[in-house]
Amino acid sequence: MNMNKMDAGLRKLVEESEKINSMGKIAFLAKCNTDIDKDLLKRIRNTGVKISTMVMDIFTAAGSYSAIKLLAEEDFIVKLEASKEYSLD
Repeated sequence: MNMNKMDAGLRKLVEESEKINSMGKIAFLAKCNTDIDKDLLKRIRNTGVKISTMVMDIFTAAGSYSAIKLLAEEDFIVKLEASKEYSLD
């Protein structure tokens, strides 16, 4: 398992979800080693994550802990980060 591609926040969320066997979705941001084309998009979707937005080599998505772990194993994934919430205030 390639947990070193995950930042500390996402790693913690994945580990906690796995511990309780949660099927809840975890929101995250991912960076690929190349721009996302049709073939790469298919490979991403085959892991079970649901993409929200996508720009060049970066996408936001949500998925179960098991889908995120599968995605982390892909050679085209450079980095995975837990999504952060910001206030506009």
